[in-house]
Amino acid sequence: MSTVSGISSFSAGSYTATRTSISDDYTVLSTDDIIECDTSSNAIIISLPAASSVDSGKIYNIKDEAGNADDNNITVTPDGSYTIDGETSQIIASSYTCMTIYSNGSNGWFIE
Repeated sequence: MSTVSGISSFSAGSYTATRTSISDDYTVLSTDDIIECDTSSNAIIISLPAASSVDSGKIYNIKDEAGNADDNNITVTPDGSYTIDGETSQIIASSYTCMTIYSNGSNGWFIE
């Protein structure tokens, strides 16, 4: 069950991003851009959509805003047989770290 505590948007020139605040496991939506993780109470699993279900170049920024990822890791997993840089998952294990990933629009996710 996902707990979403807030969704907001901001605009910088022609770029608008949607910021989603979570404190529990979460399945990323194609409309998400920034996923702000509150790791103060527990570890979090972020589930990505299929790389082929989003546009090529779709970017997600996943951030440990609470600063507790060293104790409560954030695990990022792709859908099905997709990978992130060839791996079945990636872990954010350092406080205040951000992972920026993008889809190639067909068969995988990649860390920028």
